[in-house]
Amino acid sequence: MLSDLAQRPIRQDIAITGSVSQAGRAQAIGGARWKIEGFFRVCEAAAGGLSGTQGVIVPEANRVNLVLRDDVAAAIADRRFHLWSVASVEDALSLLLDRPAGSPDADGRYPVDSIFGRVAARIAAFDRILAARRIAAGPG
Repeated sequence: MLSDLAQRPIRQDIAITGSVSQAGRAQAIGGARWKIEGFFRVCEAAAGGLSGTQGVIVPEANRVNLVLRDDVAAAIADRRFHLWSVASVEDALSLLLDRPAGSPDADGRYPVDSIFGRVAARIAAFDRILAARRIAAGPG
């Protein structure tokens, strides 16, 4: 939904695994190693193999204890495959939509070209359209 509102496509070369709290914080999950290695194998087997842009997003709490197969670790070290760790939904959004999520200023406004700024602008545009239609329809 945020991708559509921000009019930014979601990257299709990134897998994500994890759990999120109600506050938007990434939480540790089980089986991260197998999920990462599974996506690595899929990317390696795809036409063209590893592109150098593919990778997996995992919760920050999982990265510390990861022990990956040698070939996966080597591909990460060689930057042919990536492993990103995130602490929040905003961190993941920034990677998936290839743009900063954005932080509000003192007035609660987000930078114009941030994900949240673009979403806010699009919602405001929808609101203006609805308001114009209510005015055009007259009292009723």
